[in-house]
Amino acid sequence: MRKLRKHFILISKALKNKGKNYSYISIILRLTYWLLKYRGGSVIFFMLNLHKKGSKIRPIIGIDEFQRIHNKLNPAYYRSLLEDKYIFDRFMKSFNFPLAEMIGIIMNNNIFWIKENRNEPIENILNYELDCYFKMHIKFGGLDVHKLEIHNRIVRVDNNISDLHSFMKMISGAMYVLQKTVNQHPEINRINSSCVNTVRAITIHNGEKAFNFINYLRMGLGNSIVDNITSGGLASGIHEDGTLFDTAIDRDGTNIWLTHHPDSNVAFNSIKVPFFKESLELVVKMHECFHCFFIIGWDIAITESGPVVIEGNPVSELLHEQCFYGGLKKQILEYANSYKKKRGTV
Repeated sequence: MRKLRKHFILISKALKNKGKNYSYISIILRLTYWLLKYRGGSVIFFMLNLHKKGSKIRPIIGIDEFQRIHNKLNPAYYRSLLEDKYIFDRFMKSFNFPLAEMIGIIMNNNIFWIKENRNEPIENILNYELDCYFKMHIKFGGLDVHKLEIHNRIVRVDNNISDLHSFMKMISGAMYVLQKTVNQHPEINRINSSCVNTVRAITIHNGEKAFNFINYLRMGLGNSIVDNITSGGLASGIHEDGTLFDTAIDRDGTNIWLTHHPDSNVAFNSIKVPFFKESLELVVKMHECFHCFFIIGWDIAITESGPVVIEGNPVSELLHEQCFYGGLKKQILEYANSYKKKRGTV
């Protein structure tokens, strides 16, 4: 019932949004075609404004078509370089890129301190002063990511008082990495201070060199400790000069076409991402080190001293990105064909 209510609210907002709508019969036919051919879901159909007269579905690259390209040109045997947070950190550190500091690994009720090259029982973690995140090493989308603070042997998890037993229960049966908390730039903090709000910069390779493709800023909501739109956050596109677009969206259509952040009331277009040019230069250099990947999504935190890499990611789909930038099918196919031709990939 709650999901139906969300859909009704979204559709009502979409129909009232600027621009003339197709007739109800045409919308139903277009939506049916979209659901069968593109598998994007009804929510994203309206978020893409495909119900508006003049809109076209064919320039949109759907999930299946994009994943066929991604899975062919981002070979599975290389993906652990991105998907495993520990392997990614060790690989990127060898190039001296500015990384969020990984301080430890937790596995089998033991903690390995990377810098000190020392292993000890997890119970000893109470002896340290910590402000960090613990993340399952292979998850993405903000899943199994938690904030950990230890001060005077008092444990706080996700900003709530906890205890060692509860913490150990959370990490049981899996491998987690500990990543030191990044202090973000005051300008980014101004829009949301509950978490680190990262630039998602997507780079693409044409077979000879890498290019920056599209970018957006991800923002947390409420007391969230992550900024992922898959975990309830917001996203807004970024202009070439680093200024955010006029509006922001979330993943499920609860918040769409917002002009101000719901918590801070800061206008999105009043934010100019510091060190934006440096961030784009950084992601292109990093992609050049991943010669085996066609497309990569980078999470970049902005600090007072410049951009810092949180992690790299495979790109599962581009539907929400097309809400900002319009249909990307033509560009993706052109880059993919060039990549295949120049790399000899069939």
